[in-house]
Amino acid sequence: MDLKTYFKTYPVTCSFVILIVFIFLLMTLAGGSQNDRVLISFGANFYPKVSGGEYWRLITCNFLHIGIMHLVLNSVALLALGGMAESLFRKTKYVLLILLSGFFAALTSCLFHPNSISAGASGVVFGIVGAILVNAWKEPRFRASGITSSLGLLVVINLVFGFIMPYVDNAAHIGGLIAGVIVGGFYRGIRYFREKEL
Repeated sequence: MDLKTYFKTYPVTCSFVILIVFIFLLMTLAGGSQNDRVLISFGANFYPKVSGGEYWRLITCNFLHIGIMHLVLNSVALLALGGMAESLFRKTKYVLLILLSGFFAALTSCLFHPNSISAGASGVVFGIVGAILVNAWKEPRFRASGITSSLGLLVVINLVFGFIMPYVDNAAHIGGLIAGVIVGGFYRGIRYFREKEL
């Protein structure tokens, strides 16, 4: 699938990646994505600010990245997994999944790391994985390919890696994963009852 076709097929995923890349470029021009002042001014997650009433940071922080590798890794993960989620849930439900996963990932990070400035879409990525896992095992096209087993193993490896390596925000990853499982389970329940009525 070429880029033009991919964008037409998965517009939400592509738009999200384009947006985070654009914001990263703006941050670079403003003084650097690893600069605390720039991160705070662009809406990074920071407990003293959030507890002071700036709750919007629990959303905006998901669109910011700290360093080029952080951006590249999350962008690749979103492009690899986002299309699958977008095909499963369609646009509106997928956007809601992104926002809720990001929000709860940021909230968890905020509560467990109150003195740290945090940002990134990795909580969203884990949320997407959680939602896929809840739904894909019932989809023959995904079950036959072994994608659910691979994603489950990927989650375990990443969480273990996160506990070993410093500066990896596992609280956000776990928060995003749990949110994704809950949202994905809710979508699965809606689909089940609709199919039952037919």
